[in-house]
Amino acid sequence: MKQLTVIYIDPDYKKNKDFYRHLSSFLNAASWKNKKKLYFKANEHKPDKNIDGMITVYKDPKCEDYCFTLHSDQLGFSAVPWIYFSTKYPLSRYFEMQKNKSDKDPDAIANFLTKYVYTTRTLGGSFLWPESWYKAYNMNRGNGKNDNKDNNKDNNIGYIEDRVDLTLLEIKHYFEYRELDDKKNFKYSGDILFRYYDNLDAQTWFGFFDSFEDYVDFFSV
Repeated sequence: MKQLTVIYIDPDYKKNKDFYRHLSSFLNAASWKNKKKLYFKANEHKPDKNIDGMITVYKDPKCEDYCFTLHSDQLGFSAVPWIYFSTKYPLSRYFEMQKNKSDKDPDAIANFLTKYVYTTRTLGGSFLWPESWYKAYNMNRGNGKNDNKDNNKDNNIGYIEDRVDLTLLEIKHYFEYRELDDKKNFKYSGDILFRYYDNLDAQTWFGFFDSFEDYVDFFSV
């Protein structure tokens, strides 16, 4: 059998331990700078504590007060044609439009695509979600199908289509809800992310940030 050559692998692929080690160092440095109260450790494997995460979150630097694990999902897409170049993803459709323009220089198109991928594949270019609800949320914000009717609330499953702007908008709404005194008339309760507001891991993770602006600044360090 002919062996397939792997052209590209996501930086946040679980076996890419160097990426998670560097990402944890980045988070800890930013945490120290902003005087936050969480500590991050990469690539831990502790079956006795049910820890096998990419990044483990602790409440103290001695790694004694365990919180939860984080799963990374990088911004943008991986530029793997047989997976992402389809009509499902808005970003891919846009890239295909650039690629198929006959009046474009092929080298210029390749440079455009390459620049996009490399500028988004940075340590700060990561969405980090608590592992306890990562799969359910990521499937719902992407184009995955979920047979669980509770996860198909308001028929908005997949409406984000992996878009960074809409994901950030839901995170912004999350912080807006947190600051509301009267939460009964919240306008964005149909958000996919809003379903996880009461999740303790979600509250701890987003509680790590003072505001949406702080969240954005943190990953812009």
